[in-house]
Amino acid sequence: MTSPSRTADAHRARAILQTTADELRDLARKTDHIQAIVSQMITEGVDVSDTHIYELQSLDHITQSIDGLADFLCALSTDTPKDWAYTDLKAADCVKLEALAARLAGKVSPASNENNADVDLF
Repeated sequence: MTSPSRTADAHRARAILQTTADELRDLARKTDHIQAIVSQMITEGVDVSDTHIYELQSLDHITQSIDGLADFLCALSTDTPKDWAYTDLKAADCVKLEALAARLAGKVSPASNENNADVDLF
């Protein structure tokens, strides 16, 4: 990490951590929505076994874990010194979803995540 004063292209560590936390929160929100749909299906009479109920409970655990990771990264971003920055975000190159990689690298605004129907099938 380098000081932002040394390069105009520096990406602030705080912003990177916050963007990652925002992405995790969005995943938690989407997972929670899936739970609501499945719950509605169950109440409408779809036959579900005890095994299915157990697996559905694991979906709730996944949602809570994602949200917990987001909280951690958000808190970490607050504790990160303001002058910490990255001059190159090659780490985003390992992300397979193009739109997500662009948001994490700061190439597009996080607001563009709203209603993002972009799906990369691989």
